[in-house]
Amino acid sequence: MVKCPKCGREVDHLYCWATQPSTWRVRFVDGELDYSFINAEYKFVEAEYYCPNCYALLFEDEEEAKAFLSGERRADD
Repeated sequence: MVKCPKCGREVDHLYCWATQPSTWRVRFVDGELDYSFINAEYKFVEAEYYCPNCYALLFEDEEEAKAFLSGERRADD
């Protein structure tokens, strides 16, 4: 298992905050906009990967996050 370089705790996953293109149906209902989800693409426009313990930002690249979780590289390399 790998360790977060910020807090030193072991992690087996990361949290990912991502911007993802999606489609919504928007209607005007009772004076408000009402959003209904239709679908989302499975490609991120932008993504950030965080430690699930201390919430430190570790990566902004999917390949780097993958290499870190697989043990191929450290987050501070």
